[in-house]
Amino acid sequence: MKNHFRLLRDSLLALRTAWKGALPAVLIPGSDAAAAVRSMSDAGLVRVVDALSAVARAVGSLQVLVAGEVARRSRPELGAEGLAKAQGFSSPAALLAASAGASVGETTALITVGEATAGRESFTGERMPSKHPFVEAALAAGAISVAAAAM
Repeated sequence: MKNHFRLLRDSLLALRTAWKGALPAVLIPGSDAAAAVRSMSDAGLVRVVDALSAVARAVGSLQVLVAGEVARRSRPELGAEGLAKAQGFSSPAALLAASAGASVGETTALITVGEATAGRESFTGERMPSKHPFVEAALAAGAISVAAAAM
């Protein structure tokens, strides 16, 4: 988990640096984001695009962790006591979709990746790697997006 937060922090700092570096020396005070983006050089704009993509991958990495846990706490065998049902939702995907303003299909992908990359526990309580440890590592490193992981 620590790596996920470090990844998010570092990617946000890189975005801030890229944004500031892409702006001209003089920017009209009070300019909105659209005016700032229009004033960026081509190279600066590309650096901002790359930095924003890194932030999106970092956020996606955390969303996958959370979605997997929401699904675990909403297992059908828990019935009305499951997290999603207790919150008034028909499924964990519906709960996530309502929060994210996303489609159930998008949040189902988060859940699928979250479950496939979650650590497991043996019958004896021993910690075991996820079903897809390489995908898990790539997500945690911010090397791939949730969409790539879902494939």
